[in-house]
Amino acid sequence: MTTEPVRGVFGMLRFLVNSAGLLLVWLIIVATITRLAEPSDAVLAWFPGGFDPVHLEDGARILSANGSLATLTSQGESGWVAGIYRSGARVVLPVRRRSCLALSRD
Repeated sequence: MTTEPVRGVFGMLRFLVNSAGLLLVWLIIVATITRLAEPSDAVLAWFPGGFDPVHLEDGARILSANGSLATLTSQGESGWVAGIYRSGARVVLPVRRRSCLALSRD
């Protein structure tokens, strides 16, 4: 891509498709790293059928839940992100326990 202005509808469409593709690749990379390395102490999980805490494995704790999204954490056990996928989550991404504007650490 160049820094020239986008030319016409096809140029804009190409830009949107490329941007969506890059975003998808980035999400896949982050989700894979989260699954394999568990770099965060909390995760945001998307359950397409709605979040049901009954199916959640023992090692995970619920921080918040809203419809099909749930913020979950663990007691420090390894493999807890894989357990969230086994519970029915389609996408699991790392998040902070508190907002990014929090001045103190958990």
